[in-house]
Amino acid sequence: LLEHSLGTTARHLAESLDARFMPTYMVDIIHEATLDRFEGYPNESDDEVPFLDMDSQSRKYPFIGELIPIEWDLKTPVLNAANADELCQSRWDYYKDRPASTVNAAFHMQGACNPTLTDPSAAAYWPNCTDANNDIATGGVIAPSQTTKQIHRKGSDLIPLLKAIFEAKEEIRDLGLYFANSGAGASVNCPLVAFVANSPYVSIGCDWMKATNPYNKSKTIGTQEMINRCHGEGVVVNSRIYNQLERAWCQDQALHPDQFSVDVVA
Repeated sequence: LLEHSLGTTARHLAESLDARFMPTYMVDIIHEATLDRFEGYPNESDDEVPFLDMDSQSRKYPFIGELIPIEWDLKTPVLNAANADELCQSRWDYYKDRPASTVNAAFHMQGACNPTLTDPSAAAYWPNCTDANNDIATGGVIAPSQTTKQIHRKGSDLIPLLKAIFEAKEEIRDLGLYFANSGAGASVNCPLVAFVANSPYVSIGCDWMKATNPYNKSKTIGTQEMINRCHGEGVVVNSRIYNQLERAWCQDQALHPDQFSVDVVA
């Protein structure tokens, strides 16, 4: 019933999204919705969200969604050639080589892994993985953070909007909300696409976070404590411990929040 409700909500939103809302307008919509949901962050309460519940006369977010799974936990129908037309339309070529499901979204934090795997080549493998690696309440064992649980909870409430935008525009392949999470990084991604452990990246480091915060000139973008949690420049990093703060695209967006960046892939 809940899955049906989520799908219905997303479909109704998708039908209401006019063709004009692309691409910058949709980014603005996601941005504003995220600000509304996370108003008051890092405080966990909803006391500062801009929505008033008429019955209780207290501040409440109007939609509390089902908690989304960690990205490796594909319990929903996995995309394949047989169901691709129904679930991802013309986007099958993009997903066909990766475990994915467009039925749900995913949450990622560093070190999340499948504790039942013993094959190092498996996508969700991590050495000595236990349930503690997937404990969202603590932020896991690789990069624990007190704000991970809140990001997971409140990010899950934005999934109907992300699903609606994904369904409305076949040009869209991935939608994501990326959080600094006290330097540990965390993300909410729609649709659910599993990270591939044998697909590493090279870190640019996080010294760029010493730059002046564009929204508050009296502060830097990040603290030294946050910077110290990043892998250094030039370090090759396994995608199981992915931290978007170490990527050039994240740096560019953070330093220029008023700009809309587009990477063109041939």
